Amino acid sequence: MEGLEIENVSISILINSDKKGERYFTTIELYDEDACIQFLEIKLTNDQFMSALSRLVHVPVKKCTVNGLNLVGKKRLQKELVFEVKQKLPYGRKERNAILFKLAKEAADPGWEVRDYFNSQSSVTRHNDIVMGRTIQFKYIDKEETIDTENIK
Repeated sequence: MEGLEIENVSISILINSDKKGERYFTTIELYDEDACIQFLEIKLTNDQFMSALSRLVHVPVKKCTVNGLNLVGKKRLQKELVFEVKQKLPYGRKERNAILFKLAKEAADPGWEVRDYFNSQSSVTRHNDIVMGRTIQFKYIDKEETIDTENIK
């Protein structure tokens, strides 16, 4: 794989964050703003972080996680998806969300993926006795690709 130059990237360096009972470590995160994805997370102990800051090369890391490399350098398009819910929804959140996700995938435009979050107030609404579901549909395109921007954020 050749080197990929990405222009719109942000970095976070979180020093001495306390996650999952672990203490005293540093997390470095890289985020592709156009693809809306955090593609690299590096965790360092304080000793490793200080070694890197003192210009010691090839410092081993505590943990490194790489995500979504196939999406880095692309652009994420998204738009609202509103769909009719013709069946009665159960009260259990897990079961309800599974049904809504299935219906949303069926209603999505071809080639688009559907966000699986349905826990906000506006995820399910009722208007004139018609129950409607609402979420976001999205897809990734090459940055050079021309698009019809109607109804796309």
